[in-house]
Amino acid sequence: MVGDFFKLVFLTIGAQTRTMYPMTSFTKLFLKGEVLSGFWNSVVKGIGAVNSLIIVGALSVYQFGLYQLVLSLIAIAGALLPDMFDDIVFVEMSARWSQKKAGEAKALFGEYAALKILIGAVVTILVFAAGTFAGRLVHADIAGYIRILSAIPFIVTIQSLFLIFFRARVSFSGLPMDAVREASKLILFGIFFFAQIRLGIAEILYAYVGAQAAATIVIGILFARQYRAVFAGVVSNASARLFPILKRLGGWAAARYYIGQVSKSAKLWILRIFVSTEAVGLFSFASTLLSMIMSAAPFGTLGTLFPREIADRERFRHIFTRSTKYAIFISFAFMVLSIIGGPIAIHLIFPKYDPVIPLFIIMTGSIAVYGLFKVARMALIALQEQKALFVRLIAAAAADPLFIILLAPLFGIYGAGIGVVLVDALSAAVYYAALTRAHPHLRLTSKILFSFDAYDREFFGRMMKGGWGFLRNTMGRL
Repeated sequence: MVGDFFKLVFLTIGAQTRTMYPMTSFTKLFLKGEVLSGFWNSVVKGIGAVNSLIIVGALSVYQFGLYQLVLSLIAIAGALLPDMFDDIVFVEMSARWSQKKAGEAKALFGEYAALKILIGAVVTILVFAAGTFAGRLVHADIAGYIRILSAIPFIVTIQSLFLIFFRARVSFSGLPMDAVREASKLILFGIFFFAQIRLGIAEILYAYVGAQAAATIVIGILFARQYRAVFAGVVSNASARLFPILKRLGGWAAARYYIGQVSKSAKLWILRIFVSTEAVGLFSFASTLLSMIMSAAPFGTLGTLFPREIADRERFRHIFTRSTKYAIFISFAFMVLSIIGGPIAIHLIFPKYDPVIPLFIIMTGSIAVYGLFKVARMALIALQEQKALFVRLIAAAAADPLFIILLAPLFGIYGAGIGVVLVDALSAAVYYAALTRAHPHLRLTSKILFSFDAYDREFFGRMMKGGWGFLRNTMGRL
């Protein structure tokens, strides 16, 4: 069964390792991306649900909260990584390839890879050394937990380079990464079970690191094949230097990334201070369910395709306004389904977490604004509006902990849920306002938003027909 899974990974991606996609229509690439994304998301959710059952069953609510706090410390350390420049390099590489300047794209990627790998190695060493200090300051066992996870900064650095390359080439080869990780984690849990090793926080963290390493190896093989195919015989052209680009655009991105990473991870610690470690476990559980639901929304491919379309102002306006319209209505549909189905699923599958149901229902309000937030953010990234992205993050970074500080003493854990919804609504409003202020032609009108015209009917007809045909052909090849 395991062999079949990895065979599925390589067969699905195999056609893409021969050569990259030609410049086909936006709709065709979107369909291909969303069908593949939907397929792999389904695999991830299926295996991930089993892994979640195992983790939740093995740990008490207190231990699950401590587990999430340890992961948050690694996330704070991850703020030292230069991931804030990933979107900038991705957009610049996409532009070079669309202009048929493969030498410049190769040079940019090479420079950025060297920078990231060096910093990733240094951060991994620092995290390992800092474990003892964190154990004395916070919790005795945390020192060992952090040492277990110390390799993660370097591993995710390598993974991020694969994903930048795939995104810039509009290749969907990176999509199976999460599925491979979850499958590897499940395999390791199975090994622990047959070896009669009791699952605790340490064992779960070992499985986490091992699964990340396995995903890196599998996707790394696909990356190596595509890299050789794309850059064979291409000479690096350093006329497009990395550091001048980062100097021009990277300041806003760096500030945005550092503030966001620290704010997001600090939120859990603030909740622990004002409520309890158990509250961190419940809140993290609800947040995980919410992110799984949001990841099922078919918006991901847009971010890969937007940079290819910005040169044609009218075409990009049409694509953006229609995408935003569909995303808003899809988000509302997801919210309603989550309110109905979420509590039932929690009660049947995770009865230990029944107390989280009211919190989860509150937090589903975030799903309603997710479509607008996601599409506007991807448009801002494609248009390199780094200042607007930074302003939104400053507002969210300030509001996120502030809402918990203000609302948690009054409403307990439910105050944290209310804060999440308010911050997400604020973020969507800030993104859309900043985008339409800089690019007024992208503003949505009531005519576009509340109509279902001939174009919409034709589009959805083509989507259904093309999606089903592509899925059938894909499954036929498998």
